Amino acid sequence: MKKKIYFILLPLAILLIAVLTASMIQKRDSSRKTVTANHLVTTKKKVKHTKVKHSNPTAHWTTLSNPVEIPILMYHSISNKPGNSLCVPSEQFANQMKWLKQNHYYTLTPTEAYLVLKTNKVPSKKIVWVTLDDGYIDNYTAAYPVIKQLHTKITINMITSFTQNQGMLTLHDLETMKKSGLVSIASHTVHHVELNTLNDEQQKQELVDSKTWLDSNLKQNTNMICYPVGRYNNATASLASQAGYKLGLTTTPGLASASQGFYALHRLRITPNMSDYTFSQLIKTTY
Repeated sequence: MKKKIYFILLPLAILLIAVLTASMIQKRDSSRKTVTANHLVTTKKKVKHTKVKHSNPTAHWTTLSNPVEIPILMYHSISNKPGNSLCVPSEQFANQMKWLKQNHYYTLTPTEAYLVLKTNKVPSKKIVWVTLDDGYIDNYTAAYPVIKQLHTKITINMITSFTQNQGMLTLHDLETMKKSGLVSIASHTVHHVELNTLNDEQQKQELVDSKTWLDSNLKQNTNMICYPVGRYNNATASLASQAGYKLGLTTTPGLASASQGFYALHRLRITPNMSDYTFSQLIKTTY
């Protein structure tokens, strides 16, 4: 009789132990899931409330009380060809860049120049924007080594259809200089035709196609157009704005200011054999 009771109770005991064990395991897993879920919720909340900080490039710039003036220097070929007013000797260019460095001038990029004119703030009391028109090969062989040594910045206004021409910068040259972070590449149109001689559609094509070529090949957003021979008409500013440019450079002599309009900025032509004194007086600002 006792054996029969034993054989009956033993399975029941085993079954009871199994049920209790399963219940304990279920509670433990449930507790773990709750902790994990709470952790995920906490993490999501943290991510949700994380603020993305956007840098302000002008945060530490100085606000001027008077309207800002920018000396925009205009060079073309950096070479020793006598009798050509567009050719500034390489030694002169080097000396003028050294003079800027020694006199603590801050060299602007096109984007910085735009911010200066828009905000009336400056990164330094002494600012200058160095531009070279057309895209001659000597901009790479003569000017580029100088600015690399001095760590100053320049802007090359490139005629985009000329990159296959002998004596002009190639796409590879432009890419190399741009990677340095010291050289900005802006538009000087596709064919260097005076814009005031073209109708609106032709102007638009020159403006848009050159920007598209530069943006695509150099992986950038080109924001400045330099008008061939400085010529433009009443439609040019509107067409340049529609094309996506923020600034337009002319050859009208003088310091650049916002009062001229962002698409009609004046420049200072640098001529061969200009003395350091003449150079210093040319770029002198009133503040």
